[in-house]
Amino acid sequence: MRNLFIILLVIFTSSMYAQDKGAISGTILDKEAGDQPLPFANIIVKGTSIGTASDFDGLYTLENIPVGTYTLEISFTGYETITLDNIDVSKDQVTKIDASLGATAAALDEVVIKVETNKEREEALILEQKNAVKIEQKIGAQELARKGVSDAEGAVTKIAGITKSEGVKNVFVRGLGDRLNATTMNGLPLPSEDPLYKNISLDFFSSDVIKNVGVSKTFGSSMYGDVAGATIDIASKEHTGKEEFKIDVSTGINTITFNKKDFLTVDGATRLGTKIDNTIPTENFQIYNFDTSFKPRSQDLQTNSSISLSYGNNFKIKDNKLSTYFLASFDNDYSYRDGDIFRITTTKTKFSKDVRNESYNYNVKQILMANVGYKFGELNNTVQYNGMTIHNNSQIVSEQFGISGDEQGDNELIYIRRQQQNSNKLYVNQLLSTINLNDRFYLDFGASYNIVRGDEPDRRIDSYTFDPNTEIYLFDPNGQANTQRFYGDLKEDEYAGKLSVNYRFGNFEDAQRNFGEIKIGYNYRNTDRDFENITFGFVPVTVNQRTDIDPDNIDNILTQGAIRNGEFEFRTNRGRRNILLDFAPYTYNGNKEIHSGYIDIFYNISPSFVANIGLRAEQVDQSIVWDTNISSSDDPSNRDLGKINENYLLPSLNLKYSVDDKNIVRLAASKTYTLPQFKELAPFKYEGVDFNDIGNPDMVPADNYNLDIKWERYFNSGELLTITGFYKHIKNPINRYEDTVGNLTYDNTGEKAEIYGIEIEARKKIYTFEGGNGENDFSFGLNASFLETEQDLEETLSFTNASDGLEGASPLLLNTDITLNTKGKKLNTTSSLVFNYFSDRIFSLGIQTNQNIVEKAIPTLDFIFKTEIGEKTSLKFGAKNLLNPTYKLTKETITGEEVTVTDFKKGMNFSVGLSYQF
Repeated sequence: MRNLFIILLVIFTSSMYAQDKGAISGTILDKEAGDQPLPFANIIVKGTSIGTASDFDGLYTLENIPVGTYTLEISFTGYETITLDNIDVSKDQVTKIDASLGATAAALDEVVIKVETNKEREEALILEQKNAVKIEQKIGAQELARKGVSDAEGAVTKIAGITKSEGVKNVFVRGLGDRLNATTMNGLPLPSEDPLYKNISLDFFSSDVIKNVGVSKTFGSSMYGDVAGATIDIASKEHTGKEEFKIDVSTGINTITFNKKDFLTVDGATRLGTKIDNTIPTENFQIYNFDTSFKPRSQDLQTNSSISLSYGNNFKIKDNKLSTYFLASFDNDYSYRDGDIFRITTTKTKFSKDVRNESYNYNVKQILMANVGYKFGELNNTVQYNGMTIHNNSQIVSEQFGISGDEQGDNELIYIRRQQQNSNKLYVNQLLSTINLNDRFYLDFGASYNIVRGDEPDRRIDSYTFDPNTEIYLFDPNGQANTQRFYGDLKEDEYAGKLSVNYRFGNFEDAQRNFGEIKIGYNYRNTDRDFENITFGFVPVTVNQRTDIDPDNIDNILTQGAIRNGEFEFRTNRGRRNILLDFAPYTYNGNKEIHSGYIDIFYNISPSFVANIGLRAEQVDQSIVWDTNISSSDDPSNRDLGKINENYLLPSLNLKYSVDDKNIVRLAASKTYTLPQFKELAPFKYEGVDFNDIGNPDMVPADNYNLDIKWERYFNSGELLTITGFYKHIKNPINRYEDTVGNLTYDNTGEKAEIYGIEIEARKKIYTFEGGNGENDFSFGLNASFLETEQDLEETLSFTNASDGLEGASPLLLNTDITLNTKGKKLNTTSSLVFNYFSDRIFSLGIQTNQNIVEKAIPTLDFIFKTEIGEKTSLKFGAKNLLNPTYKLTKETITGEEVTVTDFKKGMNFSVGLSYQF
């Protein structure tokens, strides 16, 4: 088959060149921009299948045109279409045709619409990256669809130097995790929905709501200074073009999950994740009023599904325009994991746990979104409202069975079951406006009010020992409360605002003259978080009489009658001495207020050299008060802890030098800082499935010094090669590490940390060929990062090594894809093979001769196929995680043996979807 294809290709090529041929080339200019180059204009030879698009510099070439006389048609959506007749093509000659397109009076609105639409396209975002003064990268809706990316988290992991760690909610940028990054939406900050994280979970934002996702790994004075890795900005989708009503539906399976018999689900939870009741069911030790079961429910068939409906339209209001876009979506997902959990004691000669862990996971999400924009006045002033409601509900049932050991070598068989439901709601309200006072002065304004509600209602854990001789389950013989119910509640409200006055100076309409822009701005952010929880523990009083326990029928033992008869009692995490005191929840309350002023100056020193100098002044006031299972801030010895009041001056420098039209060199330098987060400061012990997490109020902010140098080479439309070198110096770095009793905690772990590396990105059309209804092509994309990290570790914290790498930092990250695009008369198809790899990296730092826990290297391979049937219908097929690698955490023993701490497989995911536009 391959040989036949080569023979046919040779015959086809020979027959083409047997004819007398010439070419047409030229430049397309944009009248509306003072005859600047117009990229992505369409140029076709009428009556043939020959056509192309202009590149970044407005250049185009039409080759292999048979000798003759032709009509050339040049068009760009929203601009006038030019038809040029009687163009002669001579043998072995290039006919030069230049053209300048302008907007017709009737099409002025369409010009704006086209520019906005481009911000979802790969080529347009590359052009925006090329023209920007600061270093930035964006991934748009078009590329998300091509690579089968379903949300913002998946989007950013396709960018060089960014990866996702299994079991950790948010991404790592150049080895820097959640606390060192920032998340915004349309340039305004977003809060976290989870008390354990600084940033909101990026998988909340499905691709339906995304226009593009921008990643700024360098700092500018208009950004908040609490960042070292990257600021991730989600640009929400808005309507462009004509009226549109669209429906998307899909279904899929996971190879491990879909036919799993007796798949366990949380009792009391629903498939929609609704009917969440986080009310404490009792405030009396004599009343047992819990109506959910310690026994989970089960089902036999698990299929994933999603549906979304969107509608957009534009309306004329005299000479102004109102645009509207609305979206409603639903999706759910099942997964199952089966693997081992192994823990080594601090002496590393014995183990503390060796169990088989089964985890049944279900996630359901609903999104409502509205975007309303109004464009008015001769200078195209805008005001826009973005509203979004996201409800994300995750449900987990896990079961562990195996051996629990201790330092003395006493082992026993244990069985632990956990039912957990997390219901998170986010309400985003944003008002954005740009007012153009004249062609030099304009104002940017934005304000947001965000609400987060996070509930963890009725988390149930029941734990037993198992006697293999009698094959019966036993309550803890020491009478400990290993059967528990936990209720957690998070409330967070955030106000944020921004205002900048912007002035363009010099002759900015002439690229050969010096000109620039100055921005003076102010930002405000106030975040207020309240978190509280209460745990109920059930203790057998007459344990010797209750030895034969059936874990599936524990609810027949924990009853009102058993409480009344004195067989069992329950207590809160404060005890059972005083009803008024012991039913008070553990709490922590955090407040953060930031005032910022900045100046940002851009100056074109010459047509090829642009400088940006910025200075940001930021005043930070952060405090936290707590009353938890560890301590209380009311204690006189704790009253000064957890408080941060700092003033920062944060300079930034960005230089851009265009060597020529294709090559650009950039330099970026800045200073930023990193705050310890509320949950890292609060001494509250959160019990996870594998690890417990405890905050530390005795921490200080870190200072960050950043340097980037980047070379960019732009080829034809959508093609580029970039190489970036970067260096970061962090003073007083904050790290997570495992303490002497196996809890994860936080501290300023040393005097400094250093990070340096190289990132490479390449995009190239490797082969094009005519067929069907136009030009088809194979394209190739690759980005890779090579990273080195080193930090000093504080001797008093008993770390195993005096220096080590950073948690979450992979020395090698690789993303690559190959895509085939074909265009037919009725069908257009896109087929992509997407590969990702990260090398071994530190999961948590080791202490007291305990070595680091290491997350082992993982390769992933996805295949995505999409076909467009006419103008309204498209079909999608996805096959993800085709290699199905084993996720594994390991640790070295004192003898140098590598043992597996955790392992499991995620299974392959297959999906099929249909999209129809009415």
